Amino acid sequence: MQPPKAPRFAPTPLAFVCSSAWDPASAPIASHIQHFLSLGYTCLTVDIALPDASMHPTELMQYFDSEFNSALKEARVAMSPVILARASASLIAQTYISSHPGQSLILISPPSCNAGAPLEGHLPEFDFEPLFPIALVATASEMQVLKQRHRLADDDNVDLLQVQSVENEEAAIKISEWFDELGI
Repeated sequence: MQPPKAPRFAPTPLAFVCSSAWDPASAPIASHIQHFLSLGYTCLTVDIALPDASMHPTELMQYFDSEFNSALKEARVAMSPVILARASASLIAQTYISSHPGQSLILISPPSCNAGAPLEGHLPEFDFEPLFPIALVATASEMQVLKQRHRLADDDNVDLLQVQSVENEEAAIKISEWFDELGI
């Protein structure tokens, strides 16, 4: 979606990835999208359907990665986007960012580890280097668990954005302030 009349035009696109059929909690928060549109960002929402056949978790992530990459190409996203994902879609985003460029990565209430996602089988933990801007957005209780179990929460290069609720405007404002700090 293109931004309506906004006070500025932000050239970096925001790509919200989810698979609401796989994990309904992964759906992007509509008020967040409206917030970013009002700030001049172009927002792309990609809701990936489940494959027809059951797949091993690694194959499922490869499928999601391919579908997300195809959607970005089809949308003619001209520059590397900011990738935003919520809940289990955080695994899709991390799979994508492991082999494709991105301006930054925002994981909203991600599973504390891959074993916490709705998968039929084992998915190895990700091992990409967090040498680009990454933020984890979570409530206080979620953040406490992430700090204990999520590999990115323990990395000094990753910003932790704690909010009262990931669904309210406070979360969108904290993310947009983080963008401002990065110059996005």
